[in-house]
Amino acid sequence: MLLNADDDVTGIVCQNVVCRSGEALQNCAHRKVLTSGRPELAPNFAVNGRVFDVIGQPILDASGQVTHVVLAYNDVTEHKRNQADLLTALDEVRRAKVQIDTLLRSMSDGLVATDGKRRIVLMNQAAEELLGICLHESLGVPLLDVVQSPGLRAHLEAVAKGETHLLSDIEFVTADGHPRIIQARTSTLADASAADQGRITLLHDVTRAREIERIKDEFLSTAAHQLRTPLASVIGYSDLLIQSDDIGVDTRIEYLTLIQSKAEQLSEIVSNLLDISRIEAGEGVTLTCESQSAAAICAEVVAGFLHGPTGHQFEVDNSATDVRILVDHFAVSQVLENLISNAIKYSPRGGHIFVSAREAEGMGVLRVRDEGIGMTEQQAAQAFDKFYRADASNTAIAGTGLGLTIVRHLVEAHGGQVSIASQPGHGTTVQCTFPLVESDG
Repeated sequence: MLLNADDDVTGIVCQNVVCRSGEALQNCAHRKVLTSGRPELAPNFAVNGRVFDVIGQPILDASGQVTHVVLAYNDVTEHKRNQADLLTALDEVRRAKVQIDTLLRSMSDGLVATDGKRRIVLMNQAAEELLGICLHESLGVPLLDVVQSPGLRAHLEAVAKGETHLLSDIEFVTADGHPRIIQARTSTLADASAADQGRITLLHDVTRAREIERIKDEFLSTAAHQLRTPLASVIGYSDLLIQSDDIGVDTRIEYLTLIQSKAEQLSEIVSNLLDISRIEAGEGVTLTCESQSAAAICAEVVAGFLHGPTGHQFEVDNSATDVRILVDHFAVSQVLENLISNAIKYSPRGGHIFVSAREAEGMGVLRVRDEGIGMTEQQAAQAFDKFYRADASNTAIAGTGLGLTIVRHLVEAHGGQVSIASQPGHGTTVQCTFPLVESDG
């Protein structure tokens, strides 16, 4: 155990055959006993690749002097190895716990783990905030005893009745009063015994996804209606022209005019859909900005509406002819065309529409005002939302609810802002700001 050879070592100083290193000599129990005259312990004495706890016991003569020393060696090599392995395993567990804690804290989804008796064993911060539950106070408490949400309680009760995998949409109201839709997904731990089946419940906020689905459904319904109406007119009047040989010139022109009007309406719908699709795809708006006369752009766009069939009266304020804005001519024209089209749609036949260009607070300001049906404050706040229409019924004025969304993107792409002022029955004013051309002075 201590020696390297079978040779007789009787009479040889033990440090020459046992304590062959300076470190071993420093921890030599024999040496300690001779120095102190008392029993001594030399723990972790290393020799020949093994570790011992050494106990040194002195043998004294009648005068109390040490005559002999008895050394007892307890081999603790395997114990030390097991202890080192245990420390390594504990360190790995601690690192894994830190990683799990970091992962749970970084999760935006709520997570709750329960044991076979439905008691809470783990919960991350997101779940604590959503459920209003503190893990420290609820650890070991049955989850159903602390959950207040009726929807989540019903979900958990269904799981308790034997559902192994369950997915539910649950309405929550946050602490600040905002409604949220949370998708709860509960799964049984697959490796648990039947008597001790723990479960994990994930709480994922799907409010935005459900809102997008709702908007898509509304859009599909609106788009289908808006496309079907002009298409029905185009097909109907085309059939009349094809099948009737005795249609007079005036009637033929009337039918062709209606077909052209409906085709232009279809073109506008498709154009708006393509524009908003490019914007939503992240392609943005490519602008070629040059110095433009704000009054000239207003006059040019209004000229395209002067001979429309609705008989609206236009008033263009040209008093500020020197306002020059740094804009993309086509984009600003599209903004004004959308605003004037809306003003025509939502104001009475023959009504007045006012268009003006001004300079205010270091920006060029284009304004379109009508005397139409107007909007409530809530409707005005939502007017720029994609696909939003104040009246989406079958009897509503034709439109996809994309025009003002495109206006907002085009104005903001220039670094400007757009706003609405409106009252029911008193018309609507839409104002857009654009950067001015810097003067040479």
